[in-house]
Amino acid sequence: MPNAGLNRGGAQPGHVGITLKPVADLDPIIRHPVERCEKCERDLREVAAKECQRRQVFDLPHRPREVTEHQAAAKVCGCGHRNVAAFPRGVKAPVQYGPDIIARSAHLHCYQRVPFQRIRDGFRDEWNLALSSGPVMRALREVADQVAPIMERVRVALQNDPHTVCCDETGMRVTGKLWWFHVVSTPRLTWLFAHAHRGHEAMDAAGILPHRPAGSNSMHDGLKTYQQYPENAFLCNAHHERELEDAAERTHQAWATQIGAALCNEGRGGRRRRPAQTKTRNLLERLDRERNAVLRFLDDLTVPFTNNLSERDLRMLKTRQHISGSFRTALGAQRFATIRGYLQTDRKQGATARSSATGGRARSPVGTRHRITLVIDACGCRQMRVGAGKGGSTWYSVAFLPPYSPNLNLIERLWKFVKAECLNSIYYEQFSGFSEAITKCLNETSTVHKSRLDTLLTLKFQRFKSAA
Repeated sequence: MPNAGLNRGGAQPGHVGITLKPVADLDPIIRHPVERCEKCERDLREVAAKECQRRQVFDLPHRPREVTEHQAAAKVCGCGHRNVAAFPRGVKAPVQYGPDIIARSAHLHCYQRVPFQRIRDGFRDEWNLALSSGPVMRALREVADQVAPIMERVRVALQNDPHTVCCDETGMRVTGKLWWFHVVSTPRLTWLFAHAHRGHEAMDAAGILPHRPAGSNSMHDGLKTYQQYPENAFLCNAHHERELEDAAERTHQAWATQIGAALCNEGRGGRRRRPAQTKTRNLLERLDRERNAVLRFLDDLTVPFTNNLSERDLRMLKTRQHISGSFRTALGAQRFATIRGYLQTDRKQGATARSSATGGRARSPVGTRHRITLVIDACGCRQMRVGAGKGGSTWYSVAFLPPYSPNLNLIERLWKFVKAECLNSIYYEQFSGFSEAITKCLNETSTVHKSRLDTLLTLKFQRFKSAA
């Protein structure tokens, strides 16, 4: 059994340290010249320096809030029609908050577990921005709506994931009642789901475990509901270690210490009257009855020793409840679970939590994207940039066209169409007019030019038989 106090102080073996290192992309460079000799007071301002010692200071920039004003011009044509330029997508109100404020608010509340009042205090202290609770709530709603389709793809990916999925649940207060947050995790994906029930009603509503193929693996902490599903269910040995340690301390029975030591060493490297069912006896019978589920990690190296992966994904929810209290609405709890699951999935794949929450730029995690094929010509520079290893990616493949066959690439046909529409016998006095014409033509490909492009952009190629 693990013994407290035996680990040496400081970083433990296997800890990956982070050391501050000099960088090349500097912001301000402050030069400190030598003007006089420290010994004889001679003027050295005209003497060239022989060397330069460098020291870099990492700090946070201090800048006020940034206010961008969009001005849409209005012009009246000779025919009398009034034309007004379009505002960028997302700019809908005379005064509104930008996408970075929305992203930062969602990140602080859903990932850093900061209450609404502290978010308001932070915006006021850092940027002198008076932010009320309403915009923060709207920010959570917008981010949840943006990442919901991506989390649906995460759910489908977990249904077919060949890895062992770790499952767990924890109770949270929602609208004054006990709700349950369920999690299904792999090393790359996290799915969080809030439901009023703990058992099969919630797991069926989540739609992952009922749809996993028979013979797939899952790990949990012993809840009987998980055994109703077709996959192989294995038990978390971290729970067994704690229970065995408790049994050894309370009963002083040698078998508890021996079994605990064996688990720790392997995983971390006429009718008779029924005897009394104590906690210790229940533990021993469960270990004997579920020995295949307990010891499967010895035979299958893809099965983890503990269920800590899903427990880590749930642990911060309890911290959030201690800091901010319960959820006031069921919809708020479900939105929180959606955003938190997306942030944790992106975090597992190397993205920073705040950058992945940026409004309007949510990306699909690796393992959930539809596989696509890139069709490009066989130019040598493109082949070098794609690289030999990129073609074997899990989400895209590359197909190079044969030499002297640009018509096989549909994008070449589109460019020829655009050139015919915007360049042939047309003169532009300024580059801005040329740019606007190209943009207008591309924007009208699915409306004005749709009928012509439907006959041009097809996969019906003419084939010629060999002359031989």
